[in-house]
Amino acid sequence: GSATSQRAKISRMYAFSSKLVCGFCGAMLSRRHWHSSTKYIVIKWPCSNFTKRGKSTCCDAKAIPENVVEAFFVEVYNRLAKIDPEAIEEFLVLAREAMQSVDLQDLIKKSNSRIQSIS
Repeated sequence: GSATSQRAKISRMYAFSSKLVCGFCGAMLSRRHWHSSTKYIVIKWPCSNFTKRGKSTCCDAKAIPENVVEAFFVEVYNRLAKIDPEAIEEFLVLAREAMQSVDLQDLIKKSNSRIQSIS
């Protein structure tokens, strides 16, 4: 496929892809595996400016562990649910629609095929 369609697939690969922005420079955060060749693997979201161009482009940025991002999302979701239940209902409708997308269904089929070929 084209570079644009490949980039679009990657941007939907993880729940927070293309959704997290560095508070210091405004660049997107990107998902990275740290210590991936060891049993101590950690997934973090560093600033893409820092990752691609170095500390001089975003010296204050620190990589955020994925479990912190997830916990923060749940906390904000729960607070919003108390304040505005209609917003949560709208969020759930959009989430259901996204899960029904053709791309996701294709990904599920491909994943199931891979699993069966390995088994």
